[in-house]
Amino acid sequence: MSRVKTDAREIAQPAVSGQFRRLAQQLGVPLFVRSRQGVRPTVCANDSACRIGPHLDHVRAALVRLLIVFTSFRASRGLSDGGCLR
Repeated sequence: MSRVKTDAREIAQPAVSGQFRRLAQQLGVPLFVRSRQGVRPTVCANDSACRIGPHLDHVRAALVRLLIVFTSFRASRGLSDGGCLR
C-alpha cells in the first residue's frame, strides 16, 4: 500500500483517494481524469486548488495557534497529554 506524505504525517493512499472521491461526489464534478499516463487533475480541480489553497493556509495556521493555546492551557492545569491529572 502506498502512502502520501503530508506536512506532519503519512496517510494511506486509499484514504486520500476516498476523500477526493467523496469531495467530487459532493461537488458534483470530477476532480481527476484517469488515462494510460496516470491521473491528472481536471480544470475544475486546478481552479479550485488555486482559489481554496490560500484559505487552507489560514485554517492550518489557526489550528496550529489553537493547538499551542490548548497545550499551554493543559500544562497550566497539570494535565498530561493523556488527559490525566498528575
